[in-house]
Formats: sequence, C-alpha cells, structure tokens
Amino acid sequence: MKTMQHLIKFIGGIRFAIALIATVALFVMAGTFIESRTESHQYASLFTYGNPLFIALLWGFFVNILISALRRWPFQMRHIPFLTTHLGLLMILAGALYKSYAGIQGNMSIIEGSASQEIFLPYTYAVKVEKKDEVHADQRKEAYYALHKSLSGRFNPDLKEDNHPFFPELKMKLVAYAPHSSSRMETWIKGDMGVISGIKPFPVYDWKQLDPQSNLPVSTRIRLPQMQDKPWQVLALRTPDRAESAKRAYLEGLDLFITDSFNQTILYQGSLTQAIAAPIKWAGGEAKVELSFESSQEKGLMDPFLNVTFHLNESGLNASLQIPLSGDESLKNLNEQSVFFGGYPIAFDLLRKEPRMVLLQDLHGDDYFLAFDLYGRVHVRTYRPAALDSLIVYDQGFGGYAVPYAFPFTAHLNGRLEREQVELSDLMQQIRQGLQTASLLSPPLQLFQTASQKAGVDFVENFTTFLSIWNRHHGWLYPNDLLLSESIAEVMNQLDWKNGFQSEQKAALWASALFAELEGPLVAGSDVLQLLEERGWPLIAELRPLKTGEGFCTAQETAVILTTLTQQLFKAANQLPDMLPHAHPLSPETQAHLFSAYLRAYSLHLSDLQLPNSSAEREVNSSEMALETPLTLRVENQIPNRKLEDNVPKITLLLTQGERSELVTLAYDPIGQGLKWPIFDGEYLLRFQPKVQTIPYRLRLRQARQINYANSLQPYSFESDLLISDGTEAPAIEKTISMNHVYETWEGYRFYLSNIAPPNEGAVKHVQIIVNHDPGKYWLTYPGAMLLTLGIILLFWMKPYAFLKK
Repeated sequence: MKTMQHLIKFIGGIRFAIALIATVALFVMAGTFIESRTESHQYASLFTYGNPLFIALLWGFFVNILISALRRWPFQMRHIPFLTTHLGLLMILAGALYKSYAGIQGNMSIIEGSASQEIFLPYTYAVKVEKKDEVHADQRKEAYYALHKSLSGRFNPDLKEDNHPFFPELKMKLVAYAPHSSSRMETWIKGDMGVISGIKPFPVYDWKQLDPQSNLPVSTRIRLPQMQDKPWQVLALRTPDRAESAKRAYLEGLDLFITDSFNQTILYQGSLTQAIAAPIKWAGGEAKVELSFESSQEKGLMDPFLNVTFHLNESGLNASLQIPLSGDESLKNLNEQSVFFGGYPIAFDLLRKEPRMVLLQDLHGDDYFLAFDLYGRVHVRTYRPAALDSLIVYDQGFGGYAVPYAFPFTAHLNGRLEREQVELSDLMQQIRQGLQTASLLSPPLQLFQTASQKAGVDFVENFTTFLSIWNRHHGWLYPNDLLLSESIAEVMNQLDWKNGFQSEQKAALWASALFAELEGPLVAGSDVLQLLEERGWPLIAELRPLKTGEGFCTAQETAVILTTLTQQLFKAANQLPDMLPHAHPLSPETQAHLFSAYLRAYSLHLSDLQLPNSSAEREVNSSEMALETPLTLRVENQIPNRKLEDNVPKITLLLTQGERSELVTLAYDPIGQGLKWPIFDGEYLLRFQPKVQTIPYRLRLRQARQINYANSLQPYSFESDLLISDGTEAPAIEKTISMNHVYETWEGYRFYLSNIAPPNEGAVKHVQIIVNHDPGKYWLTYPGAMLLTLGIILLFWMKPYAFLKK
C-alpha cells in the first residue's frame, strides 16, 4: 500500500514533472538538430513530436497534472486558482491528445467543374483496388488495402481491406519494399526492345556502339495499309545526341535533285550527304547545302530544314534558300525575297529509296518518333513520360493504356512539284467557283478574260499557268525575254490595251522602266526606300510610313512598298508622258511583261493569293492512320534521400485469386491522381497511394484562377470559387478561398488553397486544398486556454502562496 502511495505521490510530484519537461526538451532539441541536418520536417516529426513516445509524454503530463490536482482533496476555497490553472492545462492537453487520435489533416484534389468529399491522408499507405460492378457496368466497387508500419519501420506483409470486404477472393502479400524509387512511363522503347502494337518487338541499338562509317542497323520493316508500295524501315536507337542521330538517320539513302524551274530538266543528281560534305557543281552553277536538326531539352527536336546557297553562272545570281522539311511549308523552296520576287530559276528536291520510321530515346528517357517519307519530309513527335499530351484509355483503364502516333503521310502526298500542281488545280477550281458568284472581275482579269475569249482558250487554266510560270522566275515583273507557251502567247497577242486601257498601258511601260533600274540592286540586297530616295522619287513621303522598324525594310514591308509604288504609277498614268508610239507593235513576251505590272497594281501574284489547302493535304487530314504502343510502367530502386518528403516508396505485391497469381510493382502516388494499373487481364485496377477518408462536407470547384502582378506573369495570388454542402437539405454555401483567405465551418473544418495547376488560362484547372479538422478545439483547447489564463490571474490576485498553506 505504501509503495502505491509513493508511486502516486511521485507521479503527481514535481520531480516527475521536471523529468517530463527535461525529456520533452531533449525531444525538441533532437527534432531541431535532425531537421537542420536533413532539411526534412517529416524526418524530425518521425523521431520527435510525431513519435508514439512523444504522445506518451503528453499522457504523462496529463496524469501528472491530474494527480497533482487530486492530491489537494478535499478542495478548499484557497485551492481555486491552483485548480483552475490545472484544469485549463488538463483541457489543453486533452485537446492535443484528442486531435492526435481523432483530428484530420489531409489533401483534397478537385478538377474544375467536379466535386469531392474525400481527402488523402499524407504519409499513409494503401493499395486502392477497383472492380467493375457486374450489375451496373458504369459503376465500380473499390476497396483499400492498408499497409501499416511497425516501430521498426517495416510494412506488414499481409494486406487487409480497410473497409467493407468487397473482394474477399483477392489476397495480397507484400514481397518487396524499397523506401525510395524512380518510376517512368515507357512508350515506344521499353528497355532493349521497341514495341509497336501489331508487330513483333524489335531490338534497340546503342548509338555509342555503332560504327560511324557503316549504315545504321534496321530493326525491322513494316508495311502500312495505306502505303503498300514500299515497306517502311524501322530504326530504334538509344542515343545521347538525339539531333545528330536524327540527322544521320535522315541522310542515309536520301538524294538531292536540282532542276530547271521552267522546263523541269534535271541539272544535278547526287547524295545529299555528299552535297553537305562539299560544295556541288553542275554545268550552270554551284551550291552549298547545310542540314539543321535543331535540338533543345525543353522542346526536343525542332523543325528541321535545309539551307542552300547557290550561284548561277549565266545570270551571275548569288542567292540562298531555306527548305522546311516539316509542317505546311515542307519542301517549298523559300527565300527572303519570295514574297515580292517569287521563286528562282532552279529548284531543289529530295528523294529516298525507302521511307523510314526512327525511334529515339535520349538519356532522360524521353522518346522521339520520327517519320521520313520518300520525298524528304520529316514528322517529329516527342513523348515525355512525365507529361504525355495524349493517351488512349481502353475500357476505363481495365483494358490498359496506349500512346498514339498519328501517322501523317499517305501514298497520295507526293513531292514538291506534284504538290504545287495540285495546289494550282485547287486554285483553278476556286477561281471557277468565284466566277459563278462574282458579278464583276477586277480590270486586269477582265482584260485577260476578253483576250482569252478572242484567242479561244480557257481563261482560268491559262491565267493560273501564267501565274505559276511567273512565280518560278525571280523578278517583280514577268521576264520580257521568257518564251511563252503557244496558248498564253495567243492570249497576249489578243490583249487590247486601246479599248479603255491606254493609261494602264502607259503606266505599265513606266513601271517596266522603273523596275528595270530597281530589280538589280534589290536582288543584291539594297533597301527599297534608299533606292527611291537616291533617285528622287517624288511620292516618297507616301511610302515612308509603310516602314515601321529600324534598319532595312523587311521582306513584307518591301512587298507592300513595291505594290504601293506600282499603284502610284497607275494612279498618275494620265499625267505621265507617252513612252511608246501608238502604232508600235508589241511582242507577246513584252505584252506579258507589261500585263504583269498591271497585275501587281492589284496584288495579283501567286505569292499574294491565299492558296487553298491542297487535295493532298485534305487527304492526309481525312485519312490519318494511327500507330500505337502499350503504355507500361518501369520502377527502379534508388538511394534514399536525406529529405524524407522526397522519397517515393516502391512495393512489389503478390496477388492471388483462386489458382491465379500475379506479381505487380507499384510506385507511391502521393496525391492519388495517377494511372491505375490493370491486373488479372483487366479484372481489377490497382494504385499505391495514401489512405482516403471521407469528410462530412462536399466541395465543388466552380472556377479556379491565378492572379498575376500587373504587367507580369508572376503570380500574386490564387483563388478558387467553391460550393460547399454538408449533405443535408440546406442549400450549398458559395465561398471564395485564396492563399490568405481560409474558410472554416462551425465544426472546425478548415479549408486552405494550396496549389493550382496548370496556371495558364484556357486549360482545365486542378486545385489542391488542404483540409484540417481539430475536433476538440472549441470545447477543449480554447476553453482550456481561457481557464489557464483565469487561473494565472487568480494566482496573482489572491494572497500570494495562500493556496499552498495547509
């Protein structure tokens, strides 16, 4: 009996209180030291105030204070300050203990427009299992198999359902665990094999081990249903230099052709590799070719293109071209002056023997799918496992996942010249449709249409042919020494300038004389405004505002200035002196030269017209063929980080269902928003995530937004409009929460806005809300704090130490 009395006296005495305070001080010191060394709040919490021993210390304080107060029995009036103070301390401790057992601290993820009342409990572990309801196909059954850690830090090997036993037939056993791992999605290249659905897996070659002097190894060949004439080579490479690998794969088997733009005769044919290695020469000139596959970590492979600089012996022309190899402008011979001078007298084209698909994987695990068609086009698609922009989900995930590649090429898409012919054909059709609806043609078209009727030829066909030939020859006006086809020559012979077009003919003659002086310096790169100022052009004041920037005029500004200059001549035609006797005969070539000036005054050049999408492009868009590969998950062990929050645990489970068994490895998904992986041929879906708890409030996210600082993209605040309902018939409450504005319910549930993703406008927002609930805050913690304050006041108000007298 005495021993029990001594024990109770010790537990309720000052010595035990000092021991508890000293122990707590040691815990706090240890926590501060651990957090400063590891920079991990969770690590410190694990060993200090989140440790069960710390909860035991709180119970020790509670018992010490309780017994210390009860030892004053029977209570007297002088004990009131002492009892009030101790009651306040007991209520505060009770509130802290109650919160440690029944409080809630979790995260809620909501997509804009959706609602939720489930929160994820941080630093907890469970395997979520889903199965389709056999009665209601659109519904699912779900259960959570909890993983519990022992004091030694190990998980329990057998996982049990945390809630109703929906799946008693499914057994789970933990067979492997790693505290930290890395996981990534695998798309086209999986380990040492490349995978395209529908064909056998094929080998992936290491770029470092390949002979730089030999051709790249072909992994396999496949035939596409829409392109049966030639099989596609498939190359799969793992490489540290994706740009160099893509460039080498592109060059192999690709030839360069140089043709005369007018008669389409081949001037040169040879390997593009050789053309890049050294300047190439032919009878009419020489050229230097460069291939660029620009690369960056942010965007992967950029749009590739050819740079060509060439010299023509006969004309002395020095010029440069850029030939895009991808996109809407692919294979077109573009130059800086094409918007106002058209093309050059020669053209560059590409052709390969077999089309190619190239799968590349870089050191970061990103995959690149490249397709090279027969004519040198390139189509590049980047697949970053951490940010896939498209995904095929089969049967809501029960059928697995796949990554698509929309194959852009078909047998109907030919080379540059064929594409131009198709575009002209479509332009002809557009003009014919316009003739049926237009009440009046522009004056140059009226002149050409009348001449075509007199010559007995088709107006639309000859006009588009005239534009096409003109565009192939560099110059503001149609070259007056270029031979015409028989039908166009007949049309030019029938041009009747005398019938109401005398002033236009005079203006065209002046335009011919003016541009004969200007074209040479313009081709050489001179600035158009400087040329006109040097010649004292009287209407230069109207042209200067057309230039908006500093330095030389841009190509677009030059085109506008030259058009305006031509229009000035035609507006002032009646004030210009005659340059040609009325009886002087004009050759068809001269007529074409003058007529092109008339067209320029009305911006009727092929470069000015908005060409419709060609039928070849429409064919591509309408008959796009998709390839796909199964999406798989690769999880690998990693050395644990000092910062515990950065670790991603990994588990391997043995699942059994009757006589069936299956092993599956999963990485931890801390926010429970990742993909769920099918097992047993899609009968179940699994995800390793935190435990889930349902709260009595349902939150619907109406709108989320990021507010930036003025004239900046730097975020100032985040806001979310929520509809909050409590499950009763009471109407939902609409609240706006932000980073500094928290909403709290009468039960003590507090909602904090943590994050918004993505921040850009126009995308569906996904917000993270922190949910906190302290169940004893209003009837234990806060009242206890008030009683403690009152007791301290009473201690100093009443006679000092009177309560200690016996």
